[in-house]
Order: sequence, then C-alpha cells, then structure tokens
Amino acid sequence: MKTTRHSSGAVRAPLQNAAVTDRRYRPIRGFTLIELLVVLAIIAILAGLLLPALARAKQKALAIVCLSNLKQLTLAWDMYGHDNNDWLVPNNPPTMFDAQGKKLPTWAWGDMRYGNPDGTNIDYVIGQREGSLGPYLKTYQVFKCPSDKSLTTLSNGISYPRVRSYSMNGNMGSISHSPQGLTAIVLKRSDIVIGPRPELCVFLDIHEDYIDDCQYTLSWGGFGYESFFNLPASRHGGSGVLSFTDGRAEIHRWKDPRTFLPVKGIQGVPVAVFGSQDWRYVYQLTTKDLGMDPTHNW
Repeated sequence: MKTTRHSSGAVRAPLQNAAVTDRRYRPIRGFTLIELLVVLAIIAILAGLLLPALARAKQKALAIVCLSNLKQLTLAWDMYGHDNNDWLVPNNPPTMFDAQGKKLPTWAWGDMRYGNPDGTNIDYVIGQREGSLGPYLKTYQVFKCPSDKSLTTLSNGISYPRVRSYSMNGNMGSISHSPQGLTAIVLKRSDIVIGPRPELCVFLDIHEDYIDDCQYTLSWGGFGYESFFNLPASRHGGSGVLSFTDGRAEIHRWKDPRTFLPVKGIQGVPVAVFGSQDWRYVYQLTTKDLGMDPTHNW
C-alpha cells in the first residue's frame, strides 16, 4: 500500500489494488413450463388439504361462540329467577293477554318470521321491560347465532339480518303450551325438580326457516305422529346447540336425516319425524310427561 503526496502538501488516501471483476455475460436460467406446472400442482394439492381443515376450524369456532351465547342467556335466565322469588323468566307468546287486554310479559317480544319487522327490532330482545333479560346481558348479539346468515325482506324491499336465533322451551315460563294437559308446566325454579327428568332444556338454537315467537314447541298425538313445530338448527356441521336448567350448554350432533333441512328463506311448516332419535331426545329434555298419554309416557 502506498501513499502519495500532492503538490500542495496534502497526503492522499492510500492506493488499493482494484479487484478484478469478471464481467462476462452469463444468461440467467428461468423455470421451464414443466417446472412451473409442478409447482402449481403442489400448491393446489396443499390448498386442497388445508382449505377444508380451515373451513372446519372456522365452523367449530362459530359453534363455540353459539355455545357461549346460550351459556350467557341461561345464566341470565337463572339470575332472573333468583331475583324474582323463584319465578322463572316469562315466556309468553304474543297471542297471550291478561284480563285487561294487555300482552303478557315475555323475555323476547315479536314474531321472527320472514317479512316481519319484529325480527329486526333490537329492543324486542334487550329492551328494559318486565320479563326482559336485558339487565343481565351486555349486548343484544348473544341472542343471535353467528352462523345464522338469514335475512328478512321488509315491505320497503330492503333485506336485514334478524336479531334472534334462539327460542325457549314452550313448557317453561308460560301456560300457553300443554297439549290436553298431558305435560307439566314449569313456572318456578322449584317446579324443575318435581317428577321425572330433573333436568330440562331451556334454550334451543332454531333452524332459520322455523323460528317464530319466543317459544319452541313439539307436536305429537296418538300413535304414529311426532313432529317438530320449530325445527332445531343443524348449521354447525350437522349439530345444534342447546342449554339446560343446570346452566350448562352442549353442541349436540343430530342423527336423523329429516333434521337436516336446507335453508330456503321461506317459513317452514311442521316437520313430521315419527320415530326420530332427534325428536325423542328433544322431547325428553323439553317435557315432564304426566303419565296421561300412553304413547309418550317415557
């Protein structure tokens, strides 16, 4: 290494030998068409393996949110009983009135059927009134299953999401449903433990085409007739969600193909399902048979 001195006396920076660079042209080799096709095929295979798994994971996550919703609703239901001298949350449909012609109180007002503006009214589920669960809940969103994407089209031609997916046991909190007096009505917490089946269903996730008022009900009569008036939802991969009087909730896998009906966007009619395991499962969690109906005394 050498330094040089300028005529002005300043010392120049040391000189270095420059590196020799090979600047000869070398063509860059790209992918061939076959190689690109192989890469794309691998990506397609991986996507085919991963996407169904991601879809199932999302479906399961939504089912867990639905499960959490029902747990919160059932906790609110339980707290209401403690705060109201053992009386359960009122569960009266809109067709029930007192002697003065006033509608009886209920936890959820309105008719959720397609085309009815009641189904879009948040106040009908969370509003502060007699029988409301609103004081015990922080948000109206717990009344709606996150997988329920159904819309209701109102008279203005605009479609809106509905505010509720769940209904309460029709034999609980109301005297409106007791076919021929064959099933027990549960009005107080102390009624729950009386008779057979000390544990009952409180809330049930309802199929989009079968939800209407605040109650879910079953129908049966004589030999050979059993039907879902309000069909349970099966939107969680063939499973539904329901909660119980002890505060727990479960994701239940349905077994009968007659329970799995597609969403059509029109109000459904009762589904005849005689002999269905699913119907009998819900029946035993919904009613306390009084022993007067020999066809369903179990």
